[in-house]
Amino acid sequence: MELWSGTQKNVAPLKLRWTIAKYAPRFNGFQQQDSQELLAFLLDGLHEDLNRVHEKPYVELNDSNGRPDWEVASEVRVQSINQNIHAQLHTHTHTHARTVNQYTHVQSNQSLFTQREFSTVNMEKIKPIN
Repeated sequence: MELWSGTQKNVAPLKLRWTIAKYAPRFNGFQQQDSQELLAFLLDGLHEDLNRVHEKPYVELNDSNGRPDWEVASEVRVQSINQNIHAQLHTHTHTHARTVNQYTHVQSNQSLFTQREFSTVNMEKIKPIN
């Protein structure tokens, strides 16, 4: 695609669609695709390209050690935001707790997930403010 070469002033949407379909066959054909799915694919691809790591250091995950979940979640969130800009888009924390050794020790693990939701507004339900 000549988009980045500087010779093209614009890009035809069909060429863009064909280029995307080369890397994601689910966008090939004439099925209706969700714009959220397309945006997720493009942002994930951009994220992968911007965050290529040649030598990644090992980062040990800290156990909760009895600390409150909100404290551990906050710590994980700060670490993630410091590591990459993609997490700054819209990051949530999911807590997964599991019981070990017949309920004597509860291990809590925090993991991050990204969610891109764009809500739609039904204009008929909006009432003007008087």
